[in-house]
Amino acid sequence: MAAAARYQDTRDPRFLDFARMLVRGFVEAGGKSKDDWNNCALVEGMADGLAALRLGGEGESALAKEARAWIAREMEKTSRLLIRQ
Repeated sequence: MAAAARYQDTRDPRFLDFARMLVRGFVEAGGKSKDDWNNCALVEGMADGLAALRLGGEGESALAKEARAWIAREMEKTSRLLIRQ
């Protein structure tokens, strides 16, 4: 997520606000997308947003906890899809 990267580089609170807004909107939408068979990009975006929240001192906020829980659920699904030898 570009806003998270810009916040990391500049510490400009406007980028943190925007990253927070994106994470909150996604969480409130139930973590769903049109392309629900492949959420890799969404997981990466949520991880970036979570990193911005942590950097902004909000790593233990309710929103950050919801984001972490969503990421964990998605990673569990991904783990079940792996081909193992």
